[in-house]
Amino acid sequence: PWLEAVTNIWLTEPLFAMYKSRRMTITWLMVFLHTWLAMFREGASIYFVSDKEEKSDELDQRAAFILDHIPDDMVLKPRYKYTYCYIDFPGLNTFIQGVPQGPDQLRQFTATAILCDELAFWDRGRETFGASKPTIDGGGRFTGISSPKDGFFKEMCFDLIR
Repeated sequence: PWLEAVTNIWLTEPLFAMYKSRRMTITWLMVFLHTWLAMFREGASIYFVSDKEEKSDELDQRAAFILDHIPDDMVLKPRYKYTYCYIDFPGLNTFIQGVPQGPDQLRQFTATAILCDELAFWDRGRETFGASKPTIDGGGRFTGISSPKDGFFKEMCFDLIR
């Protein structure tokens, strides 16, 4: 039941931050929702961010797994091509790209959506969020999820950021 509630909040809020536990499958849900966005929003630029590039690619691999398991007879099954840290949706001018944390990773790009996984454990979480703020201001969405830990992410979850 919490997956439906979380989805409904995510659909309406451009800034979404949530503590998670492994049993909640929140990472899978967020990868699914961002993949859905890529499938149905032409021209979308979606970024999966983790503390290391390899972990960002693991999120891309989850998206590819989801896409691989869409039934072939589905009318709107998208065409896509996965390469390391990148999923291209030909014909839609849409992509999902995995990048590591840091304020300079997304600075020059306009993002439709940014998904940050395990944000509480990053060395440069605050800086990454700060550099991502124009995405929200420009009509995009920012999603931060993480296991609990004191610090910047906790401040974000409880609206304590100044």
